[in-house]
Amino acid sequence: MIRDKALKIILLTLLSSGIVIAMFMTGILSQFELKTFDAFSRLLNASDSDEEVIMVEVDQRSLDALSEQSINWPWPRQIYAPIIEYLSEAEAIFIDILYTEPSSYGQEDDLIFAESLRAASNVYLPVFLTNKDKQMSDQDRNFMDRITLDKGMKPDVTFTSAITPIDPLKPWVRGSGNVTISPDEDGVYRKVPLVFGMNGRVIPLFILSYFTERRDIRIEGGRLLLGERPLPLKEGELLLRFYTEQNPFPVFSAAEILDFYLKDLSSVEPEVPREFFRGRYVFIGLTAPGLYDLKPTAVSSVSTGVLVHATALDNLLNGSFFIPVRSVYVLLFAFLICLIVSLIVLTSHSIYINSSLFVALLAVAVGIPALLFRKGHYLEITPPAVSLVISFIVTATYSYATEGKQRKQVRNAFQHYVSAAVVDSILKEVDKLKLGGEKKVMTALFSDIRGFTSISEGLDPEDLVKFLNEYFSVMTRIIMKYEGTLDKFIGDAIMAFYGAPLWQPDHAIRGCRTAIDMLKSLRELQVDWEARSLPRIDIGIGLNSGEMTVGNMGSDERFDYTIMGDNVNLASRLEGINKQYGTNIVISQYTHDLVQEDGFLVRELDSVRVKGKKDPVTIYELIDYGTPEPLFQDVVRTFERGLAAYKKKQWKEAEGLFRAALKLHEDGPSKLYLSRCEEYTLNPPPEEWDGVFVMKTK
Repeated sequence: MIRDKALKIILLTLLSSGIVIAMFMTGILSQFELKTFDAFSRLLNASDSDEEVIMVEVDQRSLDALSEQSINWPWPRQIYAPIIEYLSEAEAIFIDILYTEPSSYGQEDDLIFAESLRAASNVYLPVFLTNKDKQMSDQDRNFMDRITLDKGMKPDVTFTSAITPIDPLKPWVRGSGNVTISPDEDGVYRKVPLVFGMNGRVIPLFILSYFTERRDIRIEGGRLLLGERPLPLKEGELLLRFYTEQNPFPVFSAAEILDFYLKDLSSVEPEVPREFFRGRYVFIGLTAPGLYDLKPTAVSSVSTGVLVHATALDNLLNGSFFIPVRSVYVLLFAFLICLIVSLIVLTSHSIYINSSLFVALLAVAVGIPALLFRKGHYLEITPPAVSLVISFIVTATYSYATEGKQRKQVRNAFQHYVSAAVVDSILKEVDKLKLGGEKKVMTALFSDIRGFTSISEGLDPEDLVKFLNEYFSVMTRIIMKYEGTLDKFIGDAIMAFYGAPLWQPDHAIRGCRTAIDMLKSLRELQVDWEARSLPRIDIGIGLNSGEMTVGNMGSDERFDYTIMGDNVNLASRLEGINKQYGTNIVISQYTHDLVQEDGFLVRELDSVRVKGKKDPVTIYELIDYGTPEPLFQDVVRTFERGLAAYKKKQWKEAEGLFRAALKLHEDGPSKLYLSRCEEYTLNPPPEEWDGVFVMKTK
């Protein structure tokens, strides 16, 4: 017996882990992994840097400041000369701006800029590698030869040509590298290649040129070494650790640096002296709207290319980049989880134990990667988590097929009387079968057939039952479509609710869509019934949202899963109020507030005080969702203008608008209000009239 159980455990473990390995190898999990990596980055990464890297931004403030001096974008390049001069004590200045065409302000402008590069001698400019067919000059090729690294490795990313800085700048650039980088498959930048291939050359990433020039990073044995240790590249790319703050590095506006320079020039002490930048790494980039290239990262959906390069430099300076854990260890971890699940689930039939195991293993499957993530080691997150889910599904499926006959009998006994959601809830929690309830904010729906008594008198009992069953079947399918709970049939009425037993945050939307679909389906049924000489019927539907008591109500031997409370009663009253207004669907203010942003066409009907209630309730007609017919939109707009005049006691103006609405369409609410206006014209209401209609019947 023990041997058979052990064999089952081994086989189920192999099956579960085999599924996970197949998903891992085929890339099915890659999208989930990327999003999980982003979530971990936002939660676990450090918030900001140690201020070793500085950002100087050509932002909107800078554009506005120079525009006030009649210097419009694009700026003359000599504008950057004082900025570079003020930052010249920095360890390195990285200008993430392409200067690939002569200045539109003339050659003198380029020469002034070039002189500032020569004087500073610490400026790095980018090149743009491309696969477009572009002719390169001898100066371009010489420049690319100058920045190329020693051969000895084959980059994974290759290009055929390069766009370089203009010739006057080339001699004075301290270093250069490529800024052409591609995002992950979902468009997010999480990693960067450090080297690129171009016609036999090995070109560094923009910021890598600083390290290769100092020999901190070199190629040896086909690998990139940082000091004496190989960089942990995966497919030639470095996995970056982004800071979570929107501005993780100290930020200065280009206009601020110009202001500091002018103050220093006139012997006025600037707010930030030159010495502040000494030994630091400065990035100059475009951040004004419309100027920068949008590069979403693992921690932000809106970021800039210059921030990606600054983060890469910071990671290399501090060794804070992620070190990927080898795939074999990821899969071994997943296999171990599958083994534990198979062992516990097949040896224990306790829901409590198995649930506790799932929670504990989930904590382990997420906690260990999170702990390693915090320490800078990236263990892929989804394979362990998926292995937990897959192994539970596989093992539980086997257990159900061999030991779940009793559960199947319970399901068969209940599924014809309550919704599938209630059945699942009962099977998961036995105490659902006990008396008692809980208070939840939910939506109740009541539907009733108009004039059912006269219809039933015209049909034989057998035909009446078939007729009702056909109607109820269609309406029930719609309720189930939106995952509502069918409470009961009350004669020709239907009672349903949304938001329990399983919580649905969009319970009001589900209820309203159900009501509209019920009305549309009824119209389709009417066409068929008319062809079969069956009577046409009309229905009224009422919906209300609010706190209700839900649970098993009844005796110890017999009970129903149902809802109770004042808000349930109000939904029932709203169903009946359709008769007064000539409408089909009436919803309360509380339901309206929950769905008003979701594309439903509604109109205010009235403020009513229902029987047994002191405070009035604003009610609305729910008309449709999506885009209704233009004619009916005109009816609604005309009616709303009439209602506004009615509330101001402008009876004649309101009467004219309601008549106009009725000319467009046989509109029940307009007809009702027209009669009210005629009555109030002859017999005006008292001065204290507040427009509230009092319902004297249920």
